[in-house]
Amino acid sequence: MQIPEQYLPYEFKTFILVCDHLHAKVYQAHGREFNFVQEWKDERLDMSGDTERYQSSTGSQHFAAQDEDFKEREGKLFYYELAKRLFELKHGEGFEKLILVVPHGDKNVLEEALHDDVKRVLVQTIPKQLTKVSEDDLVEAIDKERRV
Repeated sequence: MQIPEQYLPYEFKTFILVCDHLHAKVYQAHGREFNFVQEWKDERLDMSGDTERYQSSTGSQHFAAQDEDFKEREGKLFYYELAKRLFELKHGEGFEKLILVVPHGDKNVLEEALHDDVKRVLVQTIPKQLTKVSEDDLVEAIDKERRV
């Protein structure tokens, strides 16, 4: 997609990772171009319906607590997988700059998991949950943060 004139262009080839603990999308921006690259999902954690059915049939609060611990651990593993994939993209397709869009509570987990080569090109981390917004809204939200 073309980035509208009211938004800042991207001087360098920039990859933008928009993620949460279950889902990630990678975009590439350069000049006034903003394009979807790929998407990753952590299918292991997408079991919210199963959890609710189990809790309603057993009434188990203990299971709910264990399930939350499991989701937290698995969510961290997903961020480590994302960090590895970013490293591979950096050395494969190559990008000069990186912007992360990650929920505030998960920001440090992902940043700490990044390889030093990837950290060197990280220019901004936006602590927001934007995995489900349209590309137009995403471009606008990132532009607002870039201007701060």
